[in-house]
Amino acid sequence: MGAQIAGYLADLGFEVDMFDLPGVARRSWEQMVKQGWCTLTGRFRITPRATGEDDEVLSSASLIVEAVFEDAKVKREVCDRIERHASATCLIATNTSGISIDEMARGRAPEFRRRFFGLHFFNPLKHLAFAELTPGRDTDPDLITAFAEFAEKTLGKGVVIARDTPNFIGNRIGGWALFAPFRFAPPELNAVDIDQTFKAVWGWEPLKTWDIVGLLLAKPVAANVYDRAVDDPEREVFSPEVPSIETLVARGLTGRGSKKKSGFFGLGDRRQKLMFDFSTGEYVPATGHDLPSLKAAARAKFPENLRILLEGEDGAARFARHCFFGLVAYSASLVGKICDEITDVDKAMRWGFNWPRGPFEVAQAYGLDKVLQGIEASGYGKLVPPWLAELATRSEGQLYSKDGSSFHSRKSSRLEPVPLVDGGIYPDRLLNEAGKTLFKNDDAAVVDISTAGAPVCLVVFTSRGNSAGPGTIVALHKAMDWAEGQQGAVVIGNTGRAFCAGANLHWLLEMSESGRADALEQIVKDGQEVTQRLTYCDAVTIAAPHGYTLGGGSEIALGAKVRVVNATVTWGQPEINPGVIPAWGGCMRLLRRALKGHLTYYHWGEFWTREVAGDCIDPVWRLIAWAEMSRDAYDAREMGFLDPEDVIVPAQGLGQPFVLARARQLAAAMVVGGWRRPSPFLFNLPGKALLCRFQAICDQGALGGLFPQHNARIATASANVLCGGDTRLGEPVTESKLLELEREGFMQLVMTKETQAAIRRVLKM
Repeated sequence: MGAQIAGYLADLGFEVDMFDLPGVARRSWEQMVKQGWCTLTGRFRITPRATGEDDEVLSSASLIVEAVFEDAKVKREVCDRIERHASATCLIATNTSGISIDEMARGRAPEFRRRFFGLHFFNPLKHLAFAELTPGRDTDPDLITAFAEFAEKTLGKGVVIARDTPNFIGNRIGGWALFAPFRFAPPELNAVDIDQTFKAVWGWEPLKTWDIVGLLLAKPVAANVYDRAVDDPEREVFSPEVPSIETLVARGLTGRGSKKKSGFFGLGDRRQKLMFDFSTGEYVPATGHDLPSLKAAARAKFPENLRILLEGEDGAARFARHCFFGLVAYSASLVGKICDEITDVDKAMRWGFNWPRGPFEVAQAYGLDKVLQGIEASGYGKLVPPWLAELATRSEGQLYSKDGSSFHSRKSSRLEPVPLVDGGIYPDRLLNEAGKTLFKNDDAAVVDISTAGAPVCLVVFTSRGNSAGPGTIVALHKAMDWAEGQQGAVVIGNTGRAFCAGANLHWLLEMSESGRADALEQIVKDGQEVTQRLTYCDAVTIAAPHGYTLGGGSEIALGAKVRVVNATVTWGQPEINPGVIPAWGGCMRLLRRALKGHLTYYHWGEFWTREVAGDCIDPVWRLIAWAEMSRDAYDAREMGFLDPEDVIVPAQGLGQPFVLARARQLAAAMVVGGWRRPSPFLFNLPGKALLCRFQAICDQGALGGLFPQHNARIATASANVLCGGDTRLGEPVTESKLLELEREGFMQLVMTKETQAAIRRVLKM
């Protein structure tokens, strides 16, 4: 975990010293990019250090995070070393999933204890938002408040303050969920049945999670509660003795990170998913049983699927009742002991375990009365705390308001507002405010988010999946018309899983199959026109991409003058999957980014040969032809999607409203402070002299069976654009010429039967 923390901080721009045993830190450092812990740029901000040899370096640190494995004795020894060398102003944190903070601070100097706290990041750190902040008895409260703000706004994490109790919040509630299969699952359920049942209840799979985190963690995680929380009524759930885990560990099957890369599940030939059969001791195909309640629940939507499952009579239903009613009751019994409010538990499970909803959010959706009845019927009535029993007696008793904007506070015993991001922009709320909407159609809306002295509007995509269609283009033009008239700015951004996952493929397929080549060519022209206008119009244009930013969504973001990007973005041009090429300027703009770093005299001088140009074009072509997608925004920057002046905002906890606020802030500053319109780029490209190289790669791959012949045709079409078509070195190629080549390549592909079949595959039709 220490290497992940180092990589995460390095990608944020911090200089990091990474300590481990002599030689180990260097080996971890060498693997960081391959493991996805940081980018190549980030790795160069990390210096591997040897514990015991480089300890004097600790004296210059502002923050030291101890992150050795979960062993209290070893952690205390490391803290001894830190205490000897750390400066008097250095903050000292321990990354522990449940070991007592006070126990590790015991016997240390008062000044050390004042600056010492728990900082628990969840694994994998880059993808899980949760940072569990746990002060000790002597930790300075002001320090915790300041660090919580730093962790939210600079580190981008979702922060919850936990109390110093066994396993804190996440691993106390999540630990119950992780060990529940071994205590409550009927013997007739196999590993697939267990995970599918839990997924139907909580949207999460416990056995799959064990394989990810590693089965060697089971004993220490369980023992933290079993040995220290002796009065916990659910203590036996955390018994460290788990025969199924012991069987797997004895065979070296400790999860995906083990040498055998297997645990409860494994992979067979041709990546067939397997599960461990404890009756035979062998891996068998991962197939669940025919369970009526589970099948019926799978056909329904939340929360109806939950009702169907909980009211069933088979083994999955009996197990589901334990999973649901037991966990809700246990969570309620701990509010006020491990944390202050129900929102702390819900955030911990959403951010730390990637649940779509927290326990109390699901309980509210199911119905508080039915939840309490189920808790009693399932034998968990003794866990119901007084505050929950009292709430159930009220005629309007609820854990959350219907719109989710308020929650029941245990402290005040009434509904309190769910805290919003300070200054955050919430598009859904703006769309419902009178006088805010400037324009609206089925695909998008334009709303006024002006600040004092700076007119700014926000373009919000509202179509299914935030896909881009004709209405999106109209809305973008309307926004730019307004901004040019106001001498203001346009911000393009929204919320949801995707900024924009690409063009509306349903519409694309309909036009293709009905022979509407004219309509398809027109929308390509319109898309190119609007992305060019985003670049060259007389207004500031800022894209604020997040989530999936793919295909046409990527091209819209690339067209804006500046980008303010959520750090968790997944960015790519995967048009080859639905059988086309980027045609709203994606090929041209990615190539422009690859080339504009060169000095003009180099780009047009005698050193600019076909081979040199090919070396610059090749990575852009592979990005498109291989449908490469970024792991995050830092990766996207190295892939060429971002300019150096673009802003990356870590916002896993505060979310997209915080990113949109930063985008508006930058837009207003540019409006007030002035900005310069970019100049069109002239390309010097080799044309057919280089295209033959890419065509040979495609033909050989298709002949060798590496990919279908149609994919070779698509990749060749994108290469033709990047090489400049019928040109040669020394002849200027304009942006308009490359856009024309994009359009021609797209139209040659989109009407074919092969592309229609590819679109159907993507849509799973």
